[in-house]
Amino acid sequence: MSRVRLPGAADDRIGIEAGLGGGAAAAAIVRWAISPRTRRMAELYYGGPWASLPKRVRVLRAPLAAGASEAWRRTEYRDCPLPVVPPFRPDVRTAADAEADEGALRLGALPAEFRYAAVFGIVSAEGAFVPLTESVPFEPPGATGTARSGSAAAAAEAVAGWTAICGADGGADDAYCASGAAEGAAGAFSAYTDYADAPLVHARHDLALNVWEAVDGEADGVVPADGGGSGKGPAGGAMSVVMLASEFPPLVVGGLSRAVCGLAFHLAAAGHTVHVVTRRSDGAAAYARIGDRLHVHRVAAPSPVRSGGLWDEVASLNVRLARRASRLLDAGAIRADVVHAHDWLVAGAAIELSRRHGAPLAATIHATEPGRRFGRLTAELHRRIAAEERRLCGAAGRVIVCSGAMRDEVAALYGVPFGRIATIPNGVLGQPPNRLFGGGGAGDGDGDGGVAGGEAGGEAEGPHVVYVGRLVYEKGVHVLLDAMRHVWREFPAARLTIAGAGPLLGELRDRAAPFGAKVRFAGFVGERERVALLKRAAVCAVPSLYEPFGLAALEAMRHGAPLVASGCGGLAELVRDGVTGRTAPPGDAAALAVAIARQLREPDAAERMARRARLALRGYRWRDVAERTAQAYRALAAAPAGAGAEAESRPEPPGARPRANLH
Repeated sequence: MSRVRLPGAADDRIGIEAGLGGGAAAAAIVRWAISPRTRRMAELYYGGPWASLPKRVRVLRAPLAAGASEAWRRTEYRDCPLPVVPPFRPDVRTAADAEADEGALRLGALPAEFRYAAVFGIVSAEGAFVPLTESVPFEPPGATGTARSGSAAAAAEAVAGWTAICGADGGADDAYCASGAAEGAAGAFSAYTDYADAPLVHARHDLALNVWEAVDGEADGVVPADGGGSGKGPAGGAMSVVMLASEFPPLVVGGLSRAVCGLAFHLAAAGHTVHVVTRRSDGAAAYARIGDRLHVHRVAAPSPVRSGGLWDEVASLNVRLARRASRLLDAGAIRADVVHAHDWLVAGAAIELSRRHGAPLAATIHATEPGRRFGRLTAELHRRIAAEERRLCGAAGRVIVCSGAMRDEVAALYGVPFGRIATIPNGVLGQPPNRLFGGGGAGDGDGDGGVAGGEAGGEAEGPHVVYVGRLVYEKGVHVLLDAMRHVWREFPAARLTIAGAGPLLGELRDRAAPFGAKVRFAGFVGERERVALLKRAAVCAVPSLYEPFGLAALEAMRHGAPLVASGCGGLAELVRDGVTGRTAPPGDAAALAVAIARQLREPDAAERMARRARLALRGYRWRDVAERTAQAYRALAAAPAGAGAEAESRPEPPGARPRANLH
């Protein structure tokens, strides 16, 4: 299969090479070039000009003799703070290079018993190191007798053999830094070179050229030459879509992954070419092709280091997403008739790609931060996220939402005109199985495999109440536990299975402890386990306090589980009380208990409602969702350039509050 090699001009580049003099004692040099694209994104995420952002080079080392798992435990790093103003502006070879912010740092001699890699990043106001670009591994000349080749093949071989600190971008992965072992290992640098005092290189002619080739030839930075899509664009019907998402199977955190998967799969089945650019999970291929038209490009996303948090992780992820997609677009390997962003987590990359490549931007808002927080944005992070959602809505020519409730919410919160909002529900019929994308059926081990407060063992007799979803406050699982106290008075043999993972797991286990074997925490469950739970459930409870759509309810309807749901948001549009299920006011444990008990008390009526609910699913076919989304794309692509989107896409200051709150 022919392949397209991606160019490196005007792109982020960093590498380590042996300096002048040769031999094992030769000084090593790090040099880098940071593209205008990455500089703009850093400015947007951290609210200041590039020149004022603190910059740092992190140099990593790991023992040559260690295996992958051993190297992970023993990897060490040393930070090299840089001047705020770039140390020099070297002579340049091309106009593209002239646009980059370039620099170099002399490291001194590197002991030959280690491999090395370099990471360029910025330092947040909270002191977190935010990686922006990484090098491939470097071995000093004394380790093998010759300096590492700069060829793409050699880079690929080095990456494959050093998986412990190499991510999908062919560079060092900072995930290990989050571990206590790595923190402790950093102390081993006490006798190591102090890079903060390292001399700077002052001219490009002091350096060899091979380092650029090594970084440009990323092992996974290639796609099939025919991967760009052969459609004729909007006028010809078939389109080429670049879709960005923070999760995609086999990485499944919540409903977003399944929604993006279903849409992408059925757009491709309808003849459109879809390139999903997403975050990589353990074991997933950096590039995958499903059928003729669906391409999945995965980038490594290093975890934030030490004091870093979600915002820093998102900033780093967006730089990587934009870099990967831009390389493919610049090389002509893919085409973008539309860029489609799924939620604020990929807003920065999507806006940058749309701006730089002239492709119209569509944005699906799956939920809002004010909605999740019930209008109380008390922390700076919450306000930042809301501002990022506003920025994405303002930049998008078409905002897609999954329910009428979300349409009203987005319009009220972010001032999006109804004419720019497309209400397209998620689908459930025709959901492609995760195994097509490398996913398995097993859970991730977050559950205890047994019961809260009791011994693991065989399932107790009695009706089975099931909850499937994330364990976060807005899903109302704590309300369900309170409701079950009342249910057990009438149905003492009933049991509750909570299938899901999330930050409230520990608190919910504590709440459930007095109930002993009546409550089981199953952890995150795979596709087969989820279906099995729903098919044997007497009731599937969806007790959400905030719910933009209600994919969990659709899944229950699909598999014939009698429903009890909160009458809020999108759930109120999906579940008709007494017709397709029972409803209760959100947060009302007593009313929820009455609805659950009634379904258990009247199984024949519950079964009739479940059958009617299944018939109602005809309006939730993924092929229909894909066609309606394609219509939104065509309208967007046919609109005049910039129509409907705000010209200014910079975020509001971190402390800014949304203009409207939910009540």
